[in-house]
Amino acid sequence: MNAYAKIVVRLNFTKKDGTNPICLRLTIGGKPKYFSLNVSVKPEFWDPKKLLARKSCPNSYNINLIIQNAISRAEKIIFDYTIQSKPLSAGEFERIFKTPEMKGNSFYEYADRVVKESEIKFSFYTIKTLKSHIRKFKGFSPELSLADLSLSFIKAYDTHMIGLKNSENTRFKSMAVLKSFINKAIKDGLMKENPFKLYPISKKAGHREHLSIEELRILEEYYHKDIPAHLKNTLKYFLFSCYTGLRYQDIQKFVYSELSEGMVALRMHKTKDIVNVPLIEKLKHLIGTGFNNQRVFKVSANQVTNRNLKDIMTGAGIKKDISFHCARHTFATVGISLGIPIEVISKLLGHKDLQTTQIYAKVMDHVKIKEMGKWDNL
Repeated sequence: MNAYAKIVVRLNFTKKDGTNPICLRLTIGGKPKYFSLNVSVKPEFWDPKKLLARKSCPNSYNINLIIQNAISRAEKIIFDYTIQSKPLSAGEFERIFKTPEMKGNSFYEYADRVVKESEIKFSFYTIKTLKSHIRKFKGFSPELSLADLSLSFIKAYDTHMIGLKNSENTRFKSMAVLKSFINKAIKDGLMKENPFKLYPISKKAGHREHLSIEELRILEEYYHKDIPAHLKNTLKYFLFSCYTGLRYQDIQKFVYSELSEGMVALRMHKTKDIVNVPLIEKLKHLIGTGFNNQRVFKVSANQVTNRNLKDIMTGAGIKKDISFHCARHTFATVGISLGIPIEVISKLLGHKDLQTTQIYAKVMDHVKIKEMGKWDNL
């Protein structure tokens, strides 16, 4: 399918200052698509033969630089796809064309830009984690280009982390972040192959502490006992998390306006996605009533919350090291035990990938194996 690009002035649209926008017109299979260059010119200052602004045009030098850069980039995209015999769609062209060019081939420049663009989508903690790993990469290799991201670099960096006595999962996390940057660079057309294809990484399954159905019932009964007010308050929002799978930050910012038509509908702090959880009876007696922008729970600082949970577990006779995040694990494992389909659990947790939720099914298999082993003691 033939594709070609040309610079045009949109004479059918005149701005208030009397100028007309300059665009790049992409034509694929006879269908045109226009991309604004965010510059404009009055018709009398436009040279239709050279497809440039005349020298007499105010700011002509900068306008022409933008035009020349745009047509150069467009022709390069078309050329690259042509010599590789790959079909070029308008959508693919737009994705590459709108990806900002870098001054050089620096990996760190690219990674910083990706992180900045991600600030809209991800939570403060996710962005903080990404920046932390970039600092780790710099600690190993202060200067790094995209071309340097080879199999030998990955092996050397992994060896470096082993030398620092990083745990297997710490190494996995750092490698996973590096892999995500490489995948993004490939998608943006800045790299061709992912060296991780020859260096697979895997996360070691860790122990995810959670409460059993019976232990959850014990806490429900403990909540209705005469216990100190600060412990009752902490247990209230901890139980709410056990019933919904919501994270600490989501519970912390949860307001009454996010309750509607029998649903808890809120934007998750970590992923920015909206999750909808049915408002079951166990939840209703925990939330009470309030004004739209009023927070549902008086949530203590994370450290204080976890300290209170230790006292709660001791008082309730539960011998487990429980932190607030265990509520999310409890929701998943108890939900699977109750027979809720894992696909539904995945949606309620806000997971984008079902494989992320599968870990809880594996946890349940581990529990089954352990419990079945009791038959051998008969």
